[in-house]
Amino acid sequence: MRLRFFRCVLALPLILVSGCHGGQVDEAQLVAQTAQLYYESLLQGRYDEFVGGLDSHIGVSAGYEEELTANAKMFLERQRELRGGISSVAVADAELDKPHHTAQVFLVFSYGDGSSEQVLVPMVERDGVWLMR
Repeated sequence: MRLRFFRCVLALPLILVSGCHGGQVDEAQLVAQTAQLYYESLLQGRYDEFVGGLDSHIGVSAGYEEELTANAKMFLERQRELRGGISSVAVADAELDKPHHTAQVFLVFSYGDGSSEQVLVPMVERDGVWLMR
């Protein structure tokens, strides 16, 4: 399951390149869509895919990865209690720092109670894959 998700994340640049006019790719938008994809997987209960998108999960023990998964579940449950849950995630903006292989992605969380919030998601590129810091 996780392998299929990461194939989708890695295929996203190819899809965007093929759909762009003149071969120009907005790399910041690519990173933003990657962050959005990670959060959408969380909302759909695919916690392992969300945790797989965390830079902090690389090289950790299975026990720590289980803790990261439990934290993701608790985060969603807390949002349900406070605001009726996160109903959708949209990209607001992204700023790319290409020389440092980092980006700042701004996502908008829309909640079940009708409110919304802009959230900063710092990203880092590791071996060609964008991960959440």
